[in-house]
Amino acid sequence: MPDEPRVLRPFAGMRVLDLVAPVSTFCSRVLAGYGAEVLRVELPRSAADAPRAHPAAGDDAHAALLDGWYSAGARRIELDFTSEAAIAVLGELASTVDVVVASPSGPTPVAGFVADPLGLTWCPESTIVCLLTAFGATGPLRDWRATPFTAHAMSGLMFPVGPEAGPPLAMPGRQHWDEAGIRAAICLAAALRDRDLAGGQVLDISAHEVAAGQDDVIHRFDVAGLVTQRSGNFAVPPSGAWTVADGRVDLAVNTPGHWDAFVTTMGSPDDLANEMWRDRELRIRLYDVLIEQIEPYMRARHCAELVATGQANGLPCAALNTPEQFVADQRRDGARHPLGRLTHPDLGTFDVPGPPIHAEPWFHAAELTAARRGEHTAGVLVGELGHTADELCRWKEQGLV
Repeated sequence: MPDEPRVLRPFAGMRVLDLVAPVSTFCSRVLAGYGAEVLRVELPRSAADAPRAHPAAGDDAHAALLDGWYSAGARRIELDFTSEAAIAVLGELASTVDVVVASPSGPTPVAGFVADPLGLTWCPESTIVCLLTAFGATGPLRDWRATPFTAHAMSGLMFPVGPEAGPPLAMPGRQHWDEAGIRAAICLAAALRDRDLAGGQVLDISAHEVAAGQDDVIHRFDVAGLVTQRSGNFAVPPSGAWTVADGRVDLAVNTPGHWDAFVTTMGSPDDLANEMWRDRELRIRLYDVLIEQIEPYMRARHCAELVATGQANGLPCAALNTPEQFVADQRRDGARHPLGRLTHPDLGTFDVPGPPIHAEPWFHAAELTAARRGEHTAGVLVGELGHTADELCRWKEQGLV
């Protein structure tokens, strides 16, 4: 773990109000990691939409740790932001921040959201508002229900992934929505930088559209009418994932030079050293024949030795790690150590993904702390906004907090 002798937080001074939803939760997590002061507003446990109130549903340790990871570095209050009765309090909170992140949709509305002009009625004009939703806050699909998988499927990116004869495969977990959260964080930083020129802005970000722009699937169709098809485990053989004696490796053999490096790594056997195999198109046409010839050589090799030899020969290759293997690999001497530490109030301290960017001065928190749900409700509503303890009790009875 790198020391932090000099720390520069690029988002220090940015104040963010996040009306928490699964599609947008990683946005404020990114901002908090780089120094923003984030206040997460979560639906009370009494709110009707329990899955939305608890993005990491369940009481097990894994769900609690995941919830802690997404909320790390932020303060947390409970307030039913779907209720019109919350608008006054939301306005008070918005007056203290620079950025508001929300995900209004038909299944779970946000009080005060209007489509024309697009925005939140309780936000000051100078506020940067980010409406991050599955299909956009405007348009015909704005009220559709979605998961990371349904929005990913509609984007066109899922179709070419997976075995040729089987169904398409989705990215696991929330990766698709987390990518949208990263894009939103970048857009918010840019909007805040130019606020003196442009004033307050409303950003309408669709996770569905973010996915569509991540690869050249749509570009190929638009330019040439090509529909990218699933190619299974391998692209142009021997590119792809292989089973070896003690694990799996992934190869990328895209050029004649890569093929030569692969043959050398395999020990230059006669059946692979034939000059004809340097022809990429021939390898595609004789896919099944080549796979059958290569497989015995791969199964006889050990992962670490194959990767080390291949890299020395100029072959792009790597171990196909399990999470356990990744963590063990990154603890070796000389590794970049991309792991951070998260302290959870109930579970203790754990290794978690750290910042992907190393810099001097260091500008992302390596040590993160998670708060409990609603831990700061009284401190914010009573201690900072000046409401009374009696009001807080009444709001609890009403299910507002």
